[in-house]
Amino acid sequence: MIQLAGADEPRRVIACAEWTGLDGEDLMSACDVIQPMLQMGGFRGRHVTLSLPYVDLAVRSVNIASGDRQTPAATVEAVRDTLDEKQANSCYWPLAVMQPTASDGRSSVVLVQVARSCQEQWTQQLAARGALVACSLPRPLAAWQALQAFLRRRSDLHRTHVLIDTAADVTGVLVAAGPEPYLLKCIDIGEHQMVAAAAEHLGLDRQSIRRLCRRMQCDHAARFVEADVADMLTPTSDALAWALFDAVRETAETLVFEIGLCLKYCQTTFGAPAPAAVWLGGGEAAESIALRYLLHERLGVHVHMLEPLKGLDMSRSSLAEDRRGALAEWAPAVGAARIQAARWQNVGNAAAFQKGVAT
Repeated sequence: MIQLAGADEPRRVIACAEWTGLDGEDLMSACDVIQPMLQMGGFRGRHVTLSLPYVDLAVRSVNIASGDRQTPAATVEAVRDTLDEKQANSCYWPLAVMQPTASDGRSSVVLVQVARSCQEQWTQQLAARGALVACSLPRPLAAWQALQAFLRRRSDLHRTHVLIDTAADVTGVLVAAGPEPYLLKCIDIGEHQMVAAAAEHLGLDRQSIRRLCRRMQCDHAARFVEADVADMLTPTSDALAWALFDAVRETAETLVFEIGLCLKYCQTTFGAPAPAAVWLGGGEAAESIALRYLLHERLGVHVHMLEPLKGLDMSRSSLAEDRRGALAEWAPAVGAARIQAARWQNVGNAAAFQKGVAT
């Protein structure tokens, strides 16, 4: 969880809390840690922006009639006309409208859906623990908000970017043309599968693997973020890096193959250019190193670690002393907190002093 304040950049981190013992994304275990995190983190207020986990998401594509100017309102209205009664009882987020190269006069829209009953469960359970949900959005779209802010500072939002977000049991691949994401693919390989593969290969338990990953991130923080992919694994690399890479390589290669199919689909269906960069978020050191190396080797793309906290004022936060490399796992929380801070700013709520809390 993280809370931001300030109307202008750099926004200030005024509170944060991390619960490293949480193993999974189920509703009850996640909600149970919210109240102690709010108490120990120094958060102000009770309203939160919720980043909905992949387990609650459904992704589908619908075709709508192409218009000369497809405004967001028109897109929502066109999408609503395609939904049946069961689907209409969901909250959904349409991505950008795309025109297939072999078009029959219709456009394609990807919907990210969450059942209303699922959102209501989150709202009720969090309210019982002292947190009021102000708004919510899917985890990959929250992570995209963090990457979008980073790219905006670099004046690099006009190109094609790909966000790869490794969660507990799913990896989300979000493809964006300029500032608007238009495709999301969820692949059923995540951190748990990577850690399990490493544990089996090395004959260790999962917690030992996680401790090794954290140790490598701490020992090689600068190299982990800034090193060229070709220099990450060389004959002179340390034994721990090679051991973890070999342990997760087979699982990582399967994931990279699926990511490659996703990018090929974008190129063949929509005529999308090759991505300017691929950004990795979430996960631990083992899968991050393996994915960076294999994506570069297999697909020939530039791969970077997402640094969601870069550009934030962390001088009053405990994160200022954290040296675990990119801290890419904070991307969904930072993106959601940016949305909440912007909402308070836009409504001019002086009592809220432009603050946002996100989990």
